[in-house]
Amino acid sequence: MKIVVYNNDCLDFIQLEMQAAGLIPWQINLNNPSFAAVADAVGIKGFLLDKSSQVDQMVNMFLNYPGAALLDAHVDRDALALPPYISMGQAADFSLAMMKQTLAGEVKQVWNTLAGNRKLFKP
Repeated sequence: MKIVVYNNDCLDFIQLEMQAAGLIPWQINLNNPSFAAVADAVGIKGFLLDKSSQVDQMVNMFLNYPGAALLDAHVDRDALALPPYISMGQAADFSLAMMKQTLAGEVKQVWNTLAGNRKLFKP
């Protein structure tokens, strides 16, 4: 059995749902434990992936481990997980949420979201 935890220290889908509804995300930040350490504590081999330079090596070690294993993969919390279809209403509400966050003083969070996903914004 292999388990992968995409650890971004927030309730990402809840954040996206709030933004898609035009709301400022609220109460979505998490202080997660080390899921690799938790796995080790219950008898499952835990692997911690917290550096992008380790991806190939760590994934190979994880997949080749002979028993049950968990990979605690720390990922960019600002990377958008996009659904297969986005309506114009969802896009408009997401934009509204970004404007509200900016006006509420959360400029850094908005910038991180836009900068981290610039590949999605094609000229």
